[in-house]
Amino acid sequence: MLPFVSAHGVGFRTGIPASTMSDRHRVLADLCRSDGVDALLFYGNEAARHDIRFITGWGPGWDTYALIRPGSRPCLWIPAENHVPSARSVASETVDVAWVGPDHVATIVDATRAIGPGTSFRLGIVGPLPYRTFVRLGEHLPGTEFIDMTAAFTALRLVKGPEEIEAARRAAALADLAIEELRASLRPGKRDYELGAIVEEAYRRRGGEHGICFLASAAMTGGGPIVPAQVWSDRELVDGDLVTIELSVGVDGVTSQVLRTIAFGVPTPDVLRLHGVADEAFASLLAAAVPGTPAARLLEVAGLIDTAGMTVVDDVVHGYGGGYLPPVLRTPRTQRRPVPDLELRPGMMLVVQPNVVTPDGRLGVQTGELVVITERGAERLHALPTGLLRAP
Repeated sequence: MLPFVSAHGVGFRTGIPASTMSDRHRVLADLCRSDGVDALLFYGNEAARHDIRFITGWGPGWDTYALIRPGSRPCLWIPAENHVPSARSVASETVDVAWVGPDHVATIVDATRAIGPGTSFRLGIVGPLPYRTFVRLGEHLPGTEFIDMTAAFTALRLVKGPEEIEAARRAAALADLAIEELRASLRPGKRDYELGAIVEEAYRRRGGEHGICFLASAAMTGGGPIVPAQVWSDRELVDGDLVTIELSVGVDGVTSQVLRTIAFGVPTPDVLRLHGVADEAFASLLAAAVPGTPAARLLEVAGLIDTAGMTVVDDVVHGYGGGYLPPVLRTPRTQRRPVPDLELRPGMMLVVQPNVVTPDGRLGVQTGELVVITERGAERLHALPTGLLRAP
């Protein structure tokens, strides 16, 4: 176990208890029975890693498969033979871990046939299964009906258990510490990639897992990046810059998310005005995020950004905890997808991030963080000060 210092004192990465993992498997078995599927085949990789991590404890890198069969131990198939020892040491003891073999489809087919598929066999699919794998499975499993169960599984993930919420608190504390170290390290001449390295080292040395670390610096006068960059540049920091960051740190597979803007120098009136709109939106959205609030109401509240004559290039609210979950909302003027018929419930986690941008795309700020919905309303999981941060 790796110790780290958090807002709650000294804690440890404890791993997911076997009892919790067994409970998850029972819920999935119930899902199979209620939806009339005989088994669930999960697919994951580095970009789609959360689902398999949730049901096995192992975070995929390359193409990885897991099979859930009611009444049997789950199978986790690792794509590289030399990764199996590590997967066995990390994955839950409730899961059988093995190399997927030279032909992953043959391994999946053999395991599926062992269940006794016939003309009425139904195999549920969770995750972005590669097309070629799907076609070959159909060729080798004639008579099998493939059912997309991704949405049904996602619905199960919306409300978190106490272990997930506690892990998110610890992850949030690590992210907060990393941003405080970033703020304390700002110096003229520091390049963006050096700043990113400071952030990642800060949570890594405390046992935090990597989620995302997007970062960019830009002049307060505008004209530079208006959102944090996925690829850090070699730009040098100068007085009068903004540093924006979007950071996710993980503990036991549960990630936090926090977004902030740090002023390196005296904030300009434009920056203060822009961040003022963002701060108002953040506070209003948190006040509205209570049990029973429909997603449409949150979208309506986010409309104050439109009313202020500003815009966004990112979602203003999205569900979180196991990937990018519903509801995914922007502002009424910029909403591009249907608004889900969904009400907030205790145990849901949201990222509230009104990253306001000028309508001409010249200047943007980042602010927001992960919250959990409780019976009393939205509870912040991060302890960083809200609003525009200042370099010391």
